[in-house]
Amino acid sequence: MDILTIVPTYACPFKCNFCYNRNKCDDNSIIDLEKLDSFLEKYSKKFDKIIISGGEPSLIPTNKLNEIYNVVLKYSNLNIKTFSISTQNIHPLANYDISYDFIARPRYKESWANMLEFPNKFDVSITMSPMVFKFYPNKVLQMLNTLPNIKHLTFRPFFKTEFVRSNIRVEEYKKFINAVEQCKFNLKYTISFDDLFYGKQINEYVLNPLGDINIVRFNNEMRTEVKINPKEIGKCETNYPENILICQN
Repeated sequence: MDILTIVPTYACPFKCNFCYNRNKCDDNSIIDLEKLDSFLEKYSKKFDKIIISGGEPSLIPTNKLNEIYNVVLKYSNLNIKTFSISTQNIHPLANYDISYDFIARPRYKESWANMLEFPNKFDVSITMSPMVFKFYPNKVLQMLNTLPNIKHLTFRPFFKTEFVRSNIRVEEYKKFINAVEQCKFNLKYTISFDDLFYGKQINEYVLNPLGDINIVRFNNEMRTEVKINPKEIGKCETNYPENILICQN
């Protein structure tokens, strides 16, 4: 499964300590529309899923952001991963995935307030960083279950970065996940590394604000991005570290 993440800007006010783009958050560059259109025209059919992420997409001026959305909609469904610092700039045809990691992110209360007011149905993603592991899973699900428009929750694996070099052991993942499975809520959830274990190898590509295409790679379990020639799309694999390959029934 080949996934393309389009990063139209690196700009973001959060600068979370676990973010692999933390050192780029002050970069206000925005992807060129012609480069984006040209790339998707040539290569969009090579991807099973296209996501817009960042940075924080909602920081882009509304007119410019809508132009980016409309370019993507020419070639794919619109999946947007956002930190929801604003409930503005919402596209009616977009599928929203809001990242919420409790106290792991500065201004997390603002994100929560915006989720309560978010007018569209949306998904929520939680990066299972060391800080999230401080919460008992029952508390996590109980709180999220109060959101009026939540559709689905995904627990995503945490990867080491140049800023956070500690990692989470397989045993810790299993203990947390087992506790999640014991919770009695109607909230639908996914543990995102299932597909990796069951043979659906996920390969992550990133189109950055400069229009460069990168493949996500891991070096000593640390997430990196390596620039490639677009002709290599579909021929590269993301070498995920062993600590996230956990079987779920």
